[in-house]
Amino acid sequence: MATQELVVQLNPEHYDNLTDANAVGKSNFGKSSCQNNTGTVFAVGSDDNVVIYTSNSYQTKYAISISNPGNSNSKFGFKIAMDSPGDTIIIGAPGDNRVYVFDAQNQARTSWTQRSSGWNNNSYLGTSSSVNYGSDVDVAGDDDSLFVVGRPGDHKIELWSWPNGSSATLLKTITKSSNFGFSCKLSADGQVVIAGGPGNYYPSGTNNSYGNGIAHVYAKDPSSATTWTERTLPFDYTDLSLIHI
Repeated sequence: MATQELVVQLNPEHYDNLTDANAVGKSNFGKSSCQNNTGTVFAVGSDDNVVIYTSNSYQTKYAISISNPGNSNSKFGFKIAMDSPGDTIIIGAPGDNRVYVFDAQNQARTSWTQRSSGWNNNSYLGTSSSVNYGSDVDVAGDDDSLFVVGRPGDHKIELWSWPNGSSATLLKTITKSSNFGFSCKLSADGQVVIAGGPGNYYPSGTNNSYGNGIAHVYAKDPSSATTWTERTLPFDYTDLSLIHI
């Protein structure tokens, strides 16, 4: 259910601090954050929930906490992203290898409903494999039916179509290397995706360093939702793995 965007004018002196007072005792509040395109709806993730705030020209105020619908220790809220109006939010839970989508039910953003009929008829996108599914997520700003999910444990990203009220369709899985999928972002229209893998992103020991990373950009074929073509760099490089991130 789409809701009307908050149309307000914000002034810097009117911003309030977003604190963990409404995070219902969850730790690591601020692990992730996102906002809509006008800075009137905010979301902040913690270890096990996501807190929504709304703004007007006078104050920023608490709207609601979205609690983890899955298993404990799922890292629900590890990564989050919001569409342009602030009506839809996608939430990664890589500890559980799941991704959830919620839709606002009112303009105040005090009521959110979990999108259902996901992959394999679940109420989420996910896998039973331990691949850190949902380590990064994004939704197309101007199209709340298009999503990207990173799964760096097996060096993949997944591109999804999931219209509200319909089943989810996996459009494309792209596999590379070097923990590809640790980061992934969609353009506002959902037609271009950039994804990166930072190599060894959790080095251990004082003598170990981050591994060489990669970044790749793909554009959707206008005639086929399942065909994505890799862009080449406008430089002398032909191998994007030469980019260290």
